[in-house]
Amino acid sequence: MSIALSGCSPERRAVLRLTALNFKTQASDAIESVKTIYQLNPLPRSTAERRRMLVRSLLSDRNIDFADIDQVSNI
Repeated sequence: MSIALSGCSPERRAVLRLTALNFKTQASDAIESVKTIYQLNPLPRSTAERRRMLVRSLLSDRNIDFADIDQVSNI
């Protein structure tokens, strides 16, 4: 970086420094945002929503034979 700055005019050096500082600030903000996102807990789902998800997954499961009464009653 110092080699690049030594060949530049004072105005360009100032712009490069401001750009680098701006990048550092935005990168730090992004890292903090990601940390916050990973600390969030999933929103609680209602009983009805959980029931809908369970029924949807059961109906899409190809291992279940709905013609077999014993298998359906186990569910």
